[in-house]
Amino acid sequence: MKKDIILQARSSSTRLPGKIFMELGGKTMLEQILIRLTKTENVRYVCVATILKDFLKISNISKKYGCKTIWGSERDVLGRFIKAAKILGSEIVVRTTADNPLVDYETLSCVLPSFDSSSCDLMVVDGLPYGAGFEIISASVLKRLGTLAKKPEEREHVTLYIYNHPDKFKIKRLTAPSDLYAPELRVTVDTEEDIKRARRYYSLYFNEK
Repeated sequence: MKKDIILQARSSSTRLPGKIFMELGGKTMLEQILIRLTKTENVRYVCVATILKDFLKISNISKKYGCKTIWGSERDVLGRFIKAAKILGSEIVVRTTADNPLVDYETLSCVLPSFDSSSCDLMVVDGLPYGAGFEIISASVLKRLGTLAKKPEEREHVTLYIYNHPDKFKIKRLTAPSDLYAPELRVTVDTEEDIKRARRYYSLYFNEK
């Protein structure tokens, strides 16, 4: 199966504009995310799905790490993912976001081989720190969502239609192992306090290279 990671990213955050280009551990936050995602096992491509105004700057960064970049609608993020999956020829898509510089690529590497699109439409791991998670979705289901999802919020939030209609989909929920189970811990970046916290984590636990 052709398994690819698609990372949604844009600079025009309402709460913390330009956060993906902010310094984190000696690099931009976007770079740190790409470094982590490219360590994931069992995937072909890491692709950043952005918007036109950010395309050149982001593509220049992503090329440094062997990653691809596509652009699409700012509000229709679902459409952006569908476009990326079609261009890549993906069969299984890992959805990640540029809010999360501590995405857990090691857990992703462990669970991705167990995703079977014949028995599962969407897989998530519950209990990881808030901001360390990801979603694994069948590309065929992603394409179906393009037809089913009509509301603006269902186009902006890629898998919202699935969660709103769980009877129509096969959702597989795994639980994080005990040593990683910390849903109360916040590692996403949406505010100034979040980026300060992320910088503390990087200075404590990661080499600044």
